[in-house]
Amino acid sequence: MEGVVGDSLLNGGGWRLLQQETCDVDNYTFLDLYKSLVFMVALWVAGKVVTLVGAPPLVGQILTGVLLGPHLAQFVPWVGAWKLVGALGLMLLVVEAGIDVDLEMLRLIGLRGAVVAIMGSMVTLAMGFLVARHILGLDVKGSFVVGASVSPTSMGISLSVLRAGRLLNSPTGQLIIAAAVLDDILALILLSELSALENPTTWNIIKPIFSAVMLLFGFGFLAIYVIPVILSRFIYPRVPERHEENVSLGMLFLLTLGLAPAARASGGSHLLGCFIAGLSFCTSHQVEHVWVSQVKRILSWLLRIFFGCTIAFEVPVRAFASVEVVKNAFIILLALSGKMATFIWARPLTKFNALVVASAMSALGEFAFIVVVFAKQEEFITEDIAASIILTILITILVSPFCLRLIIHYFTRKSRRAAAKARDDTGDDAKGNPPLYYFMQTRCSGSIGLQDRLLRTLIDSGLQIVDIRSFHPRINDLDVDIIYEAFLCDENLRVPASRYRAPLPEEEKKIDLCLRTLHEELSEAIRDPENGAVRVGRWYAGIHSEEDEVDAEAAFGLAGKRMKDRNQEFETNVNRMHHDDDTHGLHGFVHRSMSDIDFFCRPSESSAGTGKASSSPQHHREMVAS
Repeated sequence: MEGVVGDSLLNGGGWRLLQQETCDVDNYTFLDLYKSLVFMVALWVAGKVVTLVGAPPLVGQILTGVLLGPHLAQFVPWVGAWKLVGALGLMLLVVEAGIDVDLEMLRLIGLRGAVVAIMGSMVTLAMGFLVARHILGLDVKGSFVVGASVSPTSMGISLSVLRAGRLLNSPTGQLIIAAAVLDDILALILLSELSALENPTTWNIIKPIFSAVMLLFGFGFLAIYVIPVILSRFIYPRVPERHEENVSLGMLFLLTLGLAPAARASGGSHLLGCFIAGLSFCTSHQVEHVWVSQVKRILSWLLRIFFGCTIAFEVPVRAFASVEVVKNAFIILLALSGKMATFIWARPLTKFNALVVASAMSALGEFAFIVVVFAKQEEFITEDIAASIILTILITILVSPFCLRLIIHYFTRKSRRAAAKARDDTGDDAKGNPPLYYFMQTRCSGSIGLQDRLLRTLIDSGLQIVDIRSFHPRINDLDVDIIYEAFLCDENLRVPASRYRAPLPEEEKKIDLCLRTLHEELSEAIRDPENGAVRVGRWYAGIHSEEDEVDAEAAFGLAGKRMKDRNQEFETNVNRMHHDDDTHGLHGFVHRSMSDIDFFCRPSESSAGTGKASSSPQHHREMVAS
């Protein structure tokens, strides 16, 4: 047997079949060419059509491949060649997955993201193994295949739904994506472990894990500390600007060509080598840009072929008519309770966040198909069991994103009602004593677990989190700042909301104490005393005035002054961040006023020793001018 899953797809699934079809690879007819063109168009059309009903494009592509492929219509010529091209698309997809790893986000999420990924994969693997072993009656190899098939989460499906729901920059969205990234790494290790099942000695089982860990840590270190320095200081300065993109892409391909066979030789999957090659350039904005501009469109077509041929041609569609196959598919679905249980790590642990995490993590994807196809070709499982696993994967691909969209849509309406209430409570026509609303903004260097510390601070403050988002604009390949922005509601402190009615002395004292305490706790949470900056203040969602514009300019200038030592400029006005693509959260349709405590200043600095914070435009202008 070839060592890894990729050999099965490339040798067993592609080239070997190509040799069986004909000895003269140039001997094709116009009819073959025309059928191939029709098939390509059909893949494209099917992918577009299924999106109209909310299904991922890969569902339409797989269905098209099944209908026109060798198991039914036998319309597609040169089956082995198509599968070979699809396997090439898989390799490039894994390279892209490595490039897209957001190290800053992984650092922000910290240990919680790793726990969600490990729990979601390993617990589901164990449950799948137990279900297959004790309910379906499979042997050890078959049971491991079932567990490994239901372990990987589809990052592509989760990413598309969360982006459409405007949740990518929320703590929950970032937790899901971080866990899915780590989930992909675990899936690659599981793929390597499958090759050890034929001769399951202790060394054969340990070898893929050992090689994967060494490669990931070694090249992960290079990606963070070495390659960005080499590119920015030694490569790009010596290359004409018009050739920088080609040099970047060439270096990526050279590393891929070297690491793919190296990973295979070390007992792992060649796909792991592809992932590590992309990971090595994950901090390079230049590589990311050239990949999108030169490779992305080609990859989209290769992936259509991957799902429509490499995967679809292996689907035993006739077995779906068996009642036993359908029954086993629903039994295997029980193992996904391990994925759904990861909701306990959502922060804050609200009903919305819990449902989003459970739905997003239960969608299986690309690596799940690869596991079952490899196991079927190597006869670790029967054709009926393979059909049951594939049916399970298809069910999750259809049901999980549908449920996730419904959940996001339902809570989006609640979020809009909360925003409307905030506008009513803080507008010029506000009546009575509604709750107070605050906002907070932080900007600092990234550190491990930063998000958890900020969330814990806000939760412990007793304030209700109306909405919270984070952004990390890239200054360059070596320097990234983290911006957090949250809107809070204080149900315990109620005063007349209009900013044109000055608070009474006792009210002002309570507000000032609350804001100062929150400012100090947030400053401690970001752990960046030299470059970090914190701003807190009253949030007037329903008021807009010229004073706000003046204060915004003053605060922006002061922020630039505080960050001067880092030679950074704010590309985003953090005082008035309008996120046009964010219609789910509050950012798209509310306005924030200036604070009662000066932007990026400690409270003791904000009023020239008076002990009282000032929010007048003149005060801000004087501070900036100084």
